[in-house]
Amino acid sequence: MDFRNQVIPVAEAAGGQVATANTSLVNGGETRHQGVEAALNLNFSPLMNNWGLGINTGFTYTVAEFSSDRFVSSGGDVINIKGNSLPYAPNLTFSGSLNINSPFGLLLDMNATYVGEHFTDVTNSITPSLNGRSGQIPSYFIIDASANYTLDVLNGVGISLSVKNLIDERYILSRRPQGIRVGLPRFVTFGIDYNF
Repeated sequence: MDFRNQVIPVAEAAGGQVATANTSLVNGGETRHQGVEAALNLNFSPLMNNWGLGINTGFTYTVAEFSSDRFVSSGGDVINIKGNSLPYAPNLTFSGSLNINSPFGLLLDMNATYVGEHFTDVTNSITPSLNGRSGQIPSYFIIDASANYTLDVLNGVGISLSVKNLIDERYILSRRPQGIRVGLPRFVTFGIDYNF
């Protein structure tokens, strides 16, 4: 995709820097977005007696950058950001899931997500600022898992266990508008379902 004037409505909650209204328009100038995306979904259920087994993956490689001269002020200097990456546009993302459905009522799901390192401002700052609003966000990898079991002997009572961020990865999710926002730490939930 090539944009001559990429005008984006930006809310303060999404990182906008203009505080005169709840929303504002930001002109990113000329930008170019190119890359490749692929997905692979495998269903092994027909090969397994009464078992369900599925594997789903998705991969994206993207280069999103300012494609023409654009000058911005940074630290008292004026710099040209042509060729810089767009903020919050990682080059590489990956997601995958494994789903198992047993014939005796047990369902298992595991999801993995990888997000590559990316910048948070147009100058592609690497070193974090003192207020935490700019600087590179390192790559991170998280795994979520869940298990559900239906107890037919108890009229369909179901129990569930879910673990978000199974490996307790500590990572930065975003830096704007108020500074560093960390990702969810390991979070475990347990539930019982009964339909009547």
